[in-house]
Amino acid sequence: MNRLIVFLFVVVAGWPCLEIAAAETSPPRPNILFILADDLAWSDLGCYGHPWHETPHLDRLAADGMRFTNGYAPAPICSASRASFMTGKTPARLHFEFVTKNQPGRPQHRGGQLMRSPPYTLNLPLAERTVAERLGDAGYHTAFFGKWHLNAHHGRYLGWSPTHGPQQQGFQTAVEDFGSHPYSYGKGKKPTPITEAGQFPVDSMTNKAAAFLQGEHDAPFFLMASHFYVHTPVKTPCEWLLKKYDEKIPAAAPNRKKQIAYAAFLETLDHYVGQLLAALDASGHRDDTFVVFTSDNGGHPEFAGNGPLRGSKWNLYEGGVRVPFIVRRPGQVPTGTTNSTPVIGYDLLPTFAAMAKAPVDVAAEKLDGQDLTAVFEKTEQGPDRSLYWHFPYYHPEKGYEKAQADIGVNDFAVSQTHPHSAVRSGKYKMLFFHEDQRTELYDLSEDIGEQQDIVQKTPAVANEMRQLLTTYLDDADARLPRPLQTKASGANAAPTIKPRKPNILFVYTDDQAPWGFGAAGNPQAHTPNIDRLADQGARFTNAFVTTPVCSPARASLMTSRYASEYGILDFIPHPRHKLYEADKQIGLDPRSVTFAEVLKESGYATGLIGKWHLGDWTAAGHRDYHPTQHGFDYFMGLTGGGTTPDDPPLEEHGEVRKFQGLTTDILTDRAISYIKDHAEEPFLLCLNYRAPHGRWLPVADEDWAPYEDLDPILPHPDYPDLDVKLVKRKMREYLASISGVDRNLGRVLRTLDALDIADETVVIYTSDHGYNMGHNGIHHKGNGVWATKTRPPSTKNINGKYRPNLYDNSLKVPAIVRWPRVVKPGTVIEDSTTSLDWYPSLVEMAGATLPEQHTVRGRSLVPLLRGESVPDWDQNVYAEYSMINYCRAFMRTYRTPEWKLVRDFLDPARDELYHLSVDPEERVNLIGEDRPEIHKIIAHLDREIRRNMQDINDPLLDTIQQKPTGVTP
Repeated sequence: MNRLIVFLFVVVAGWPCLEIAAAETSPPRPNILFILADDLAWSDLGCYGHPWHETPHLDRLAADGMRFTNGYAPAPICSASRASFMTGKTPARLHFEFVTKNQPGRPQHRGGQLMRSPPYTLNLPLAERTVAERLGDAGYHTAFFGKWHLNAHHGRYLGWSPTHGPQQQGFQTAVEDFGSHPYSYGKGKKPTPITEAGQFPVDSMTNKAAAFLQGEHDAPFFLMASHFYVHTPVKTPCEWLLKKYDEKIPAAAPNRKKQIAYAAFLETLDHYVGQLLAALDASGHRDDTFVVFTSDNGGHPEFAGNGPLRGSKWNLYEGGVRVPFIVRRPGQVPTGTTNSTPVIGYDLLPTFAAMAKAPVDVAAEKLDGQDLTAVFEKTEQGPDRSLYWHFPYYHPEKGYEKAQADIGVNDFAVSQTHPHSAVRSGKYKMLFFHEDQRTELYDLSEDIGEQQDIVQKTPAVANEMRQLLTTYLDDADARLPRPLQTKASGANAAPTIKPRKPNILFVYTDDQAPWGFGAAGNPQAHTPNIDRLADQGARFTNAFVTTPVCSPARASLMTSRYASEYGILDFIPHPRHKLYEADKQIGLDPRSVTFAEVLKESGYATGLIGKWHLGDWTAAGHRDYHPTQHGFDYFMGLTGGGTTPDDPPLEEHGEVRKFQGLTTDILTDRAISYIKDHAEEPFLLCLNYRAPHGRWLPVADEDWAPYEDLDPILPHPDYPDLDVKLVKRKMREYLASISGVDRNLGRVLRTLDALDIADETVVIYTSDHGYNMGHNGIHHKGNGVWATKTRPPSTKNINGKYRPNLYDNSLKVPAIVRWPRVVKPGTVIEDSTTSLDWYPSLVEMAGATLPEQHTVRGRSLVPLLRGESVPDWDQNVYAEYSMINYCRAFMRTYRTPEWKLVRDFLDPARDELYHLSVDPEERVNLIGEDRPEIHKIIAHLDREIRRNMQDINDPLLDTIQQKPTGVTP
C-alpha cells in the first residue's frame, strides 16, 4: 500500500550503536526493580500534584530519586506498551499495536467505521529478543510477577501461554498471580470488608515478589513487578478508605462516586509499592538497586480525571500516553530532582542493558529506544529527539458517551478513538487522523491540555512534523488502516490504497501425485478448482522435489537447501512411533533463514495453517523447531506429520485440542478467517493440507460421489502379480481425498473473490512430493510399499515390504501459479524446476531481498512465469533420499531430460539407469547393459552426482567410494 499517501512518519536516526563496554570508572552493575502500574494517569500521584490522592510511598520514591514530567508510555493500551517495554521497539515496528485476544480478529467500532484496521497480534513473537533474555545472557537472575498480557489468552482471561509466556521470553522465575485485584475474586465471590484504618487486602503477588527480593542472590537480579492495579474493575474491600475519600473529595468534584472508589484503589497500589520497597530495604540491596516506576498507559476515562491533560487510555492525546515516570538509584541519581526530558517506555531496554553491560546495537537491531543512564545522572534537559505513536484502530466501545457530562476536562468523546498516529518533537506535538487525513498541532509548552490547534497558524511546523511522521511510519513498516470504500472525489477525499506487494497464498498438499488432477490429463480426477487455477495461470509439467518424503522435502522448500545439509534425512517420527528416539530429536535448524522470515522482515503478515513436520510433535516441544521460530507470526495445525482425516488434534494458540469435523475443512475454515483478517495488508499464508496423505477416508459425501462406482484406470495393470483389487480401492479413496482438497481450494478462491483481493494475490498450488499408485508395482512415495500379491524376499538392508525409490512419480509434483496481470492464463511451462526454486521466487514476488547470510540453492521462477526466454536454465535435476526409517538405502540421482541414474551407495546392486526419452515410465533398468555408450552415460551421470554431493558437502561422501555398476575404472 502507498504509505506515503495514506500516512506519515519517522526517522529514527542519529542514535549510534550502543557499545556498552565495562570501564574501570563505571559503577558496578546494579540490580533492577521495574514496577509497572496498569492504567495509572500522569496526574494521579501526590508527587505529580493531585489534590486529594494520598500516595506516600511513591511520593517518597520520587523524593529519593528523580521524577520526570514528560514521561510517556509507548502506546495508549496495555499489550502494545508492554511489548514495547520488552523489546525496545515501538508498537508500530513490532506490528503489535492493540491488546491481545483469545483468537484472531480485529476490533470493530460499534458506531460504524470507514477504514479497516490491522488484525490483532496474539503473541509477542519469540524471535524478538526481550530485555529479560538480554539481561539473563548477561548473568542476571530474571524474575516476573503479575500481569503479562503478551500472549493469546490461555485457559482464562489473561492466562499465560505455555509457548509464549514470560518463561519462554527470558524470565527464569515467573509467577502468574492476580494478587488481591478484583480479577482474583472469582464468580460470585467477594472479599471480606476491611474497616480498620491502615489495613489492606493481602496481595499474594506482592508477597511473592517481596520474598524474591529478600532471598539469596548470587548474581544481580532483574525483577519486573507488573501490577494489575489500577485497571478496572475498580473495587476495594477497604471501607475505611472509601470513608476517608468520601470525606476528602469535594462535593462538586465531577464523577464523584467513581472518584472515591478510584482514590481508594490507587492508595492500595501505593501500599503494595511500599511493601516492595520495604522488602528491598530489608534485603540490604537498596543502595545497589535501580528502581523505576511507571505505567503502561494513561488513565481510564471513567475513573482517572487525567486533568489537566486531554484524552485518556485508548487515544494519543496526552492523557492517553503521558504517565508518571520515577527512577531511583542511590549515589547515581540525584535525590529530589525533577527532569523535563521526554522519555518513553521503549527506552528502558537499552537503558537496562547499559546498566547490565550487555551489548546492544541499536541501529543494527532497529531498536527505537535510547540509553537514559546519562540523563538519570544529571538534572538538566537531555538531548532532544522525536517520539512516535501509532494506533490504527477504532475504540471498540461506544457506551462512554453516556457519561460524558460527568467527566469534565477529560471528555469521553475522545475515547471513541478513530485510527490515528502522533509525533512529539521538541515542544510540538502533532496528531494525524487517517480517515480524513486531518492533522492537529499543539504547542505543549503553552498548551499541555491540547486545546488550541495551531496547525493553521504554523503551517511550516505542521508540514515538518507531518514529514517526520510519514518517514517514521515507512521506516517502521507500520501497518496502516485501509479504506473500506473509496470516498467521493474532492480535495478532502482519502485516496484509495493499493498494496505495494502482492498477497501470497501458498497451498501445499501432502503426497499429491503429478497425475492427480484433471489438468494433468487424468480423466477420472474430479478437480474443477485445481483445473480452473491452472487455466487462469501457469502449470509446470516438470516440477520436482529434492527428496520424496515429508520432512526432508519440507525443509528444502522452506530453506532452498538440500535437507541433508540440515541432517534431516527421512520423515521425523511421532513420539509414540516405534522409530522415535527421544535423545535424537531433530528439526529445522534454528540458524536457517526461511522464506517466511524474509517476507516477515519485508513487512508481510505470515501465517502457517496445517502441517509443519519439521520439529517436535507437540506444542510444548522444542521451541527452536516451532513454526513461530521460523518466521510465522501465526500457526494453527499440526507440528508433526500425520493426523486423522477427521476429528483431528490440532494446535491453536499454543494449545493442542481435538477438533470436530473433516481435517481439510477445519484447516480451510481457519485459512478463510486468516485471509479475512489480513485482507488489507500484504500476507503470506502457507495452507499446508494434510490430504491426500493416507489414511484417506472419511471424506465428504460430495467428494466420494464421483468415485463410488468408478472403475479406476491403472497405470501398470500388467505389472507381474499386481494386486489389482487393492490398487483400485486405494485409487478411489486417494482421488476422493484430492477432491476434498479441491472443494476446499474452491472455498478459498471464492473468499479472495468476495474480498476483491484476487487480483492482488499470487496463488501457488503444489505438493511436498509425488505418489505412486501401482506404478512399477508399488504404492506410496520414496519409501514405497509393494502393491503386489507377493513381496520379494527381505535383504540385509531392505524389508521385503518396502521399495525405496527415486522414481519420477515420487519426485514430481503438481505446480501451478496464478498471478494476475503477470502470468498469462493457460501458460504451460515444460522447463525442469525443483522445490528449491520456490524460495527465491517468493522473495522476488514480494519485492524483498535474499538474505546475505543464507545460501539459496534455487533459482527464481519469475522470469519463466513472465514468459521470458531463459536460455541458460538448467534442465537437469539432482535429488537425494537416505532412507533410515523402516529400512536403509542411501540414494542419489541425477536426471537429464533424456537419462536418469539412481545410485544406492549402500548397495550398488540396486543402482538404476533409465532412458527417459524412450522409457518415461522407468520400466526398463539399463544399469546392467554391457555397452560402451551405456558405460559412458553412467560415468558422466555418476560424476554429476558426486559433483552435486561435493557442492552441498553431503555427509555421505565421507563413507562412500565405490563406483556404480557399469562404470569402468
